[in-house]
Amino acid sequence: SDTKDRNREVRAACQLYSTIRRREFSKFFAAAQHTAWSAMLSPLVAKLTDQVRERHAATLARAYAKIDRETVQAQLGFADAAETVAYCVARGWVHNGDILEPPSSLPSAASEVQLAGPSQVDKLAQYVVHLEQAAITDPAPTHLV
Repeated sequence: SDTKDRNREVRAACQLYSTIRRREFSKFFAAAQHTAWSAMLSPLVAKLTDQVRERHAATLARAYAKIDRETVQAQLGFADAAETVAYCVARGWVHNGDILEPPSSLPSAASEVQLAGPSQVDKLAQYVVHLEQAAITDPAPTHLV
């Protein structure tokens, strides 16, 4: 029976890993919450669940200016609306009816991009011209075409 329980737990852990790789967050949270984990794995799964939730909440915050509460609830694996709202509000989100608005102070993907200076743009342009000239004077080998 002990071996059977370990095998079941190993399969469940593989399922968790698989859902994370496929970015199926609602399935991840359902599997994490509805599996009877051993005393050894239970704290690890709880910590993993918290980390996945934090990271995915940050991703949602960067991706959306407004998002409906039901979507957030499903994506972050919460059982009810009150738990979802409390979690988001504690992280600075604004709750407005069935809509949650992440804080606007979170850095957007666009603000993280560093713009190249004029010298970097010149170097890039020179490199592109060089590659284009090389392609004209030295056509692709026929065995690759």
